[in-house]
Amino acid sequence: MRREIKTEAFLARLPLFAGLAAPQLARLAAATTRRRLARGEALFDELERSPQLARRVIASLARRVEALVREVETYALGSAAKRFVAWLLRRLPEGALGEATLALPGTKSALASQLNLSAEHFSRILRELAARGLIEVRGRRLRVPDLERLRAWSAIG
Repeated sequence: MRREIKTEAFLARLPLFAGLAAPQLARLAAATTRRRLARGEALFDELERSPQLARRVIASLARRVEALVREVETYALGSAAKRFVAWLLRRLPEGALGEATLALPGTKSALASQLNLSAEHFSRILRELAARGLIEVRGRRLRVPDLERLRAWSAIG
């Protein structure tokens, strides 16, 4: 049996709508209907009625584009270890302090492929970062004991 997700809760978890006030989320949820779209079909509700929402959406998209540009630069110019650390930091809460834990979204070999690395090279990177005390690896779970230290390491050179 499929469990229905409340529309307002679902929307609140989407990065595009993060930070919207409760009344805006409620209005958006009330106007939301489930609909199947054909590939390439556009869908817009609420943007024309709420300039504030439109500005937030534009700002969110701009942040995502900027992050993608930084990612491309890292991939083009950075070492394989720096590419992986950049990938890891993007998946952790922005501005988080202290330690963090993350489950890899798939197999290590799939992530290695996504980062344009061989599985063996990716394994060496994980061992190197673990030896430096920057991460701890337990299967598909990664623990970063000190986020500030990892960010500092990624910014060097």
